[in-house]
Amino acid sequence: MRKLLTGALNALVITYCAVRHRKDGIMDMLKVLFASKVLMGQMEFEAVPRLLKPGVAQEIIDAGMPELVPAEYGGTLAAE
Repeated sequence: MRKLLTGALNALVITYCAVRHRKDGIMDMLKVLFASKVLMGQMEFEAVPRLLKPGVAQEIIDAGMPELVPAEYGGTLAAE
């Protein structure tokens, strides 16, 4: 239940920022935010909002941790 609520809240925040500000800078900041949460172990990659996954995956790979990213996004994490 908590994962569902977290995902819904993440999607709501992203939608609000995109509609309200309409700036690429906001989306870039969100990519970095979600990438840092995944890198610190506070969030699983699967919980990242769908539209941000490619950018977040690239941020994580650039940080040197491709094992946290599924292969479909260019990482080395094996599918379960």
